[in-house]
Amino acid sequence: KKISFYSSLYENQQATPAYIDRFINSHLIMPVVPGTGIMPGQGIVRDFKDGTGWDYSNATAYISYSPNQYLNFQFGHDRHFIGSGYRSLLLSDVSYPYPYFRLQANLGPLQYTYWLMQHTDPGAQPLSFLMAFRKKYASMGFLNWQVNKKLQIGLFQALTWLGDDSISGVKPPAWQYMNPVVFLHPVHYGNGSDGNLNIGLNLQWVMNQRMTLYSQLLFDEVRINELFSKPDAATNKYGVQLGMKFYEAFKVQGLFFQTEVNVVRPYTYSHISRLSNYGHYLQPLAHPAGANFYEFLLLGDYRFKDRWYLEGKLVYSTTGVDTSNVSYGSDIFKSYNDAPDGVATTNVYIGQGLESVLFHGELRLGYLLNPKTNMRLEARFIYREQGPLRDKLETSWFMVGFKTALRNLYGDF
Repeated sequence: KKISFYSSLYENQQATPAYIDRFINSHLIMPVVPGTGIMPGQGIVRDFKDGTGWDYSNATAYISYSPNQYLNFQFGHDRHFIGSGYRSLLLSDVSYPYPYFRLQANLGPLQYTYWLMQHTDPGAQPLSFLMAFRKKYASMGFLNWQVNKKLQIGLFQALTWLGDDSISGVKPPAWQYMNPVVFLHPVHYGNGSDGNLNIGLNLQWVMNQRMTLYSQLLFDEVRINELFSKPDAATNKYGVQLGMKFYEAFKVQGLFFQTEVNVVRPYTYSHISRLSNYGHYLQPLAHPAGANFYEFLLLGDYRFKDRWYLEGKLVYSTTGVDTSNVSYGSDIFKSYNDAPDGVATTNVYIGQGLESVLFHGELRLGYLLNPKTNMRLEARFIYREQGPLRDKLETSWFMVGFKTALRNLYGDF
């Protein structure tokens, strides 16, 4: 009753569409090994069958202990998600799993969650060929308050800092940041500002039985005096999410709609070093697009005739990508000092740089064979366009599958 254990292992050989191949070939581990790269959310892949596909594996596990009804301790290797939306600007499950310790406390309408994590950057040059991938640490806290039956308010803080340096080598986690109930802002600056501090707000309001509104606000080391006096400064790094869910839409039983808008300013989640940014395994820990983008999503789900379902998804986003080795703030693994004038850069706006547009349309029709295991028969069609006008990649992809849906896999960014 007090101890539980979970583990999973996935072994895969997969031929992927061109846009996934492009992602893998552009996300390389260091030092570069031919025929390897990073599969979105799945870690390192290698060539399979002479370059016609990819081979990769993925494992998660945790052990959980609840001494009473108020506390839970968990230690494992997995990922987490904060929020009510399809995306999260605070903490998302889009990246590769990571080792973590989690403490969760429940007291009436309050729930507090604390994480201590270790993240990895395979794209950073190792300190030596005898050492493993470069590491960094993160301390995160999320306090959620169920104000009443309709309103939830959540406060989030996260601090990421280097796990090694070229002088002293591998460093243990800084004990100042490991206190689960401390406010990280004064401790961060009192320790010399060696980490990347993010704070956020998560809101959910149940308007009625059929409609729910939700929102997130993320600030990445925003300088309050410049937020209003210099609104176009590169130091104003923040993101906003607004969304709405409709249950039994248009009074049709089994019909669900969700619409969401995400906006993140350039250079958000980045830091002085790629080893203190808000990323893991060459992917962001929050929104998979990184920063410097607008995004609109529309999702629909219709359940009919007991176990039949029809699902649709539309994603449209505009991102400003780098040109001529100039950092315009979309790649969070580049230092914010790489901005044209460093931290003094002004006239910064969302979409700056080379405009890259994404349109992702998806339709699924299926039959649920076993609700307990989520076993299903499914047909799926994807149409996708992505990239700058001069280098746009178009993909049409049709699949028929006998499958389970036990985890989230993202390929729509």
